[in-house]
Amino acid sequence: LFYEYIIFTEEERERELQEVVLKNGYRLEENGIKLHAFNSREELKNLLSSLREFGIPYYLLIKEDDNAEEYIKELLKQGLLEVDNWSMHKMDDKLFEKIIRRIAT
Repeated sequence: LFYEYIIFTEEERERELQEVVLKNGYRLEENGIKLHAFNSREELKNLLSSLREFGIPYYLLIKEDDNAEEYIKELLKQGLLEVDNWSMHKMDDKLFEKIIRRIAT
């Protein structure tokens, strides 16, 4: 199965995001959207690098912590993120709903 869009989130947030998706009736996979959890920031960096080569669009949801801002700056500097395809959050379900609506419609 080929996906047209991938949403990355930390592994511990994947279940919560899936619940938001189900609650709102979004059919991600039917619309070519894959939700993918990453285990580490190094793993994410490797995934983003591969996707960039293939031209597959993606969105990053990353939780706000002490190192998140520096990590985002590093990804932006390396060209692995753009200013409009990521958001840092404080575990806010309304943010997830807004992002899913934007991507899935």
